[in-house]
Amino acid sequence: MAFEMDLLIKENTELKAENKELKRKISIFEANLSSQEAIFNNCLEQAIIRQTQQFEEALERQAEKFEKIIADKDAEIDALKKQILKLHSRLDNNANNSGIATASTPIHKDKRVPNLRMKSDKKRSKSSLLLIRS
Repeated sequence: MAFEMDLLIKENTELKAENKELKRKISIFEANLSSQEAIFNNCLEQAIIRQTQQFEEALERQAEKFEKIIADKDAEIDALKKQILKLHSRLDNNANNSGIATASTPIHKDKRVPNLRMKSDKKRSKSSLLLIRS
């Protein structure tokens, strides 16, 4: 029995030594893991920063491109507005507001022939008043 006890004590001592060695290795692995996590987090943060910068630069390029397109479209709109005004002014000309003859006024539009007679201060005759009333 004493021999078995000595074997158990020896085995216990060896296991304690092995346990101590395993604890030391675990602490080394934990330190390495912690270091690796820090390195990974740092790399990840740098990659996120790079990607964000690239994305912002791409957005700026797109914004500049769209601003140029908008400026071009605004210029085109202004030119078309001027053209519309010019065409409207041509359409609005007729014998009443320009120097063209009344004969050139289209058939479906009213022709207003100017009265060239001078107005007098004389009273109208009874016969002309009867004509106007009927």
